[in-house]
Amino acid sequence: MIALHYRVTLPRDYDMSVIHRRIGAGGPAMDGHEGLVFKAFLTREAGIDEAPANEYAPLYVWANTSRMTQFLTDPDGFGRIQRDFGAVPVSVWPVVSLHLNRAAMESAQHATVIETAADAGAALSERAAEMKSSANAEIKHKGVAMALRAVDLEGGREIAASA
Repeated sequence: MIALHYRVTLPRDYDMSVIHRRIGAGGPAMDGHEGLVFKAFLTREAGIDEAPANEYAPLYVWANTSRMTQFLTDPDGFGRIQRDFGAVPVSVWPVVSLHLNRAAMESAQHATVIETAADAGAALSERAAEMKSSANAEIKHKGVAMALRAVDLEGGREIAASA
């Protein structure tokens, strides 16, 4: 599996209801994408929880790179993002572990993506084992709908996402 994440930074005075409507209309349409394992439409609003700016930051997990590539090259997929917001940097991360609690996902309202510097001295195999253990422990907590761990091999970071 592979995770795809991008962030669209918006002006502080941007009307975020536009983004919320976009999510409401476009979210269900994403369900039809073959190979899509998980999706979360993350937003941050300037001034709330110390967010410096407004942000729209979808997170997807794809079964394989060919399905992800279909989305990225689809004019009605990622092409819509580029049309509406211009060039957007995209992060792509190999997934180390993904646990989904489908029952809890129905009521999930919040998700986080945390990127931390990896221990440069530890082998990837050691880090992966720790990341899997962490995701396994997290999904067991009441109300947790998703626990994802991935690696940014180029940036030397570990990715932890949860909902």
